[in-house]
Amino acid sequence: GFVEGEGSFFVRKDTFQLIFSLTQSTKNIAVIQFIREFLFNLPGVDKQSVDISNLRISKKEDSNNHHNITQLTISKNEYIKNALIPFFSSIIWRSKKEKDFQEWLSIFKLKERGHHYQDIGVNLINMIINQMNNNRLSTNRNASIPKIERDKLYVEINNLLNGPTNIEIKEGRPFIKSLNRFTKGGNIEVGIKNDNG
Repeated sequence: GFVEGEGSFFVRKDTFQLIFSLTQSTKNIAVIQFIREFLFNLPGVDKQSVDISNLRISKKEDSNNHHNITQLTISKNEYIKNALIPFFSSIIWRSKKEKDFQEWLSIFKLKERGHHYQDIGVNLINMIINQMNNNRLSTNRNASIPKIERDKLYVEINNLLNGPTNIEIKEGRPFIKSLNRFTKGGNIEVGIKNDNG
């Protein structure tokens, strides 16, 4: 319920970085700190690689009402993949926030399959971003955002996700097929487990 009322799923337009945030008045910072602790202890969190400080809490002034606010911001991709997405996928939503999450998740999946390196993927991600959150509402009067058929958008998303991936593993590293080069950032992480885990 707190996420549905105070949570935000958004994507940076320049890098397509996924971000989740929760915002509260600064006087309720203890609530945000407890939520951060709860999120840090979700299943799927590798506590050795995800320091709780990566779940950032910042204080700033809200430009709309000039009150001081506290914001919990999560943008670490591995944490989003291994903990946040499984958690939010398992809950029952009660508001339009579910659509925000589903569209955010679609962008995550498109990126994971390397489609953000292709024009078709970039265009599709931008269409999703332009229709997310309050841009979806009929009361939104922002004329610069073109309205699109949502059913057609979802068909295009599914077609791309059900088609071939744009990433393959070569020599232990992610390789972008459409660009004929390896991704930046070095080797892919590999975990090795014995019969005892």
